[in-house]
Amino acid sequence: MPRDIDALTSFTLKHLRDRWWDASFTAFLQDALMPRPGERVLDVGCGAGTAELILAALQPGGVHFVGVDLVPSRLRDARHAMRAQSIVAELAAADAARLPFAPASFDAAFAVAVLQHVPRPREVLANLRRILRPGGRLVIAEPDNGARYWFSEPASGHEAFARAAEFHSLLEEASADDADRSIGPRVPRLVRAAGFEVLAVHLVPVSQTRVGAPVGRIWDDRRAAIAEAVRQAGDTPAADAGRALVTALERYAREAAEAGPTFLELQSTMLVVTIAQAGPEAPPPAPAPPGRGRRRG
Repeated sequence: MPRDIDALTSFTLKHLRDRWWDASFTAFLQDALMPRPGERVLDVGCGAGTAELILAALQPGGVHFVGVDLVPSRLRDARHAMRAQSIVAELAAADAARLPFAPASFDAAFAVAVLQHVPRPREVLANLRRILRPGGRLVIAEPDNGARYWFSEPASGHEAFARAAEFHSLLEEASADDADRSIGPRVPRLVRAAGFEVLAVHLVPVSQTRVGAPVGRIWDDRRAAIAEAVRQAGDTPAADAGRALVTALERYAREAAEAGPTFLELQSTMLVVTIAQAGPEAPPPAPAPPGRGRRRG
């Protein structure tokens, strides 16, 4: 499992769709979305196009997939990958809170690990309700980053985990980012408030197990990721916490090597998958952006 979901190097489960997606999740998503030939399916935060490559290959010439992402470089990667596999899908640069599509123009939509990076998830869900036809399916998968489990032997790993949690928390505070990194358990309520009927909620564990002292590459990847994060922290309180993490990591690496075959590291986080259906009535009005409401005198 890559460093993107390593608790020592990342506060959130990043790049889940590109690194974690497997055949079982593909089958699960197909069952949840129930795409039929001729229908339009929107992928919000499509990244490098993992979902389009997999789903389109399973349903050639049937479902029309549309992917949106904010990062142009990811869309370029997706286009290259699709051309290489002769897969056709529409891709566009777009903000999830301001989707450039007509009302009721999609039959289904899904977003994987997107809302955790969005400061106003209600606007995203309101937009998804707007572009989905009545009865259209919605699948939202978000982690509970605040409930990350860690166990390690030797015990020095626990100090490294605590230092990492402090460092990444300070980085989040310094960024002034209001996004909810542990939004997963809150999604069903938010989806219902946006005018959807919640059909099911599934809990999917995302875990990592290491038995026996990790190879040097694991520690080198961790060192490089933490060093880059400390560099980006600049002259802030987070930088001091980052340097403390570096010291704790080196002790952990030494003791892991000494532990040899008795080394053990367990990480686990829960992914909350919400399956919903757009109601038959008109969607509720989207929340007004902050600072734009009329004041009553």
